[in-house]
Amino acid sequence: MTTPMELVLLIIVAMISVFSLRFGLYLLRADKGAYDVNRNRSQSILNVLLGKVRTKKGDFRDFNVQAGLAVSTKTNNWVEQGILSDEAVDGLFDTDKIRS
Repeated sequence: MTTPMELVLLIIVAMISVFSLRFGLYLLRADKGAYDVNRNRSQSILNVLLGKVRTKKGDFRDFNVQAGLAVSTKTNNWVEQGILSDEAVDGLFDTDKIRS
């Protein structure tokens, strides 16, 4: 016979498993072309997490990257920061295709 604590733990693990499966299926249906464009734009997952995505492509501003400024604690100078815009991330997922 299982204790109530084991039952609660089993339910939590089952919920996490279902969520992980649904999220994995959601990612599998992502637009591969948009994914490749965003991957080339950011160059690494570390750049995305640290806000170091390049905001310019050549001499032109890349409007799929949100740009901002921050003060570097090491040099006390302005540092450019960039993250992928909501539109760039939303372009990965076609909600009509995913719901069907």
